[in-house]
Amino acid sequence: MYIIREKKTKKIIFHHPMAFDADLKGGDIFPEFDPTTMETGWSDSIHLPQYFIINEEGKVVGLTAEEAVDQDLLTLHPTQKIENNEIVEKSLWEQVDEGLTELSPSEKIVNNEIVEKTLQEQVKEGLIELDEPFEYISDDDSIRERSVKELMEAELIKTADQCEKALKLLNREIEDKIALKYAQGYEMKLVKGLVDWLYEGRPEADEREESYLEMRKYVESIKDEYKPLRNQLKKMMTDLQKTLSDEQEIF
Repeated sequence: MYIIREKKTKKIIFHHPMAFDADLKGGDIFPEFDPTTMETGWSDSIHLPQYFIINEEGKVVGLTAEEAVDQDLLTLHPTQKIENNEIVEKSLWEQVDEGLTELSPSEKIVNNEIVEKTLQEQVKEGLIELDEPFEYISDDDSIRERSVKELMEAELIKTADQCEKALKLLNREIEDKIALKYAQGYEMKLVKGLVDWLYEGRPEADEREESYLEMRKYVESIKDEYKPLRNQLKKMMTDLQKTLSDEQEIF
């Protein structure tokens, strides 16, 4: 088989299945043949290799993909490589190693995909700092806050500063629990109702007074519920502060 192709682009513009004949010239095969811009090649097979050159004898010589790259017949993108004579994409690990792809500190490669590291991994690597012992990573890989009860039961409070913070957290827990029944806006409405009731001379059997007293009763019940925990924290803080003071006197 004969082929005619452009010298510059290597594009085949004509082919003919005729057998090789040493006396044939380009013009004999392709009347429009221009030796300045075209070249002739022949092959014993009607199937051309994917990559090839035409040698000095005009014969088509097959090339491997690597040889085609060396001959500048094939250009690889930086993220590509040759494997088993095929052009394939480099793995993400290879691209990272070669500086072609950059991972952020919170990213990693899993199954050749860039994914976010788990919060547990980010904490372990120092990318995220937990407010210990108040915060922890849950089983669903989210940052959770321990309740004061959990902190005390697990004996995680060790310093006076932690006691002080736990007391503030306890106050917030109380406020949140009260807000589940009496949202701030509704609470203010009841307070305003009481003020109006007082201003009007405290009329008897008024639902404004009853509603307010019911709210106060509920608030006090919640505070009483948390009172043992609050007292325990206060005692612990006093004991820790005293221990620290005694140690400082020794030194």
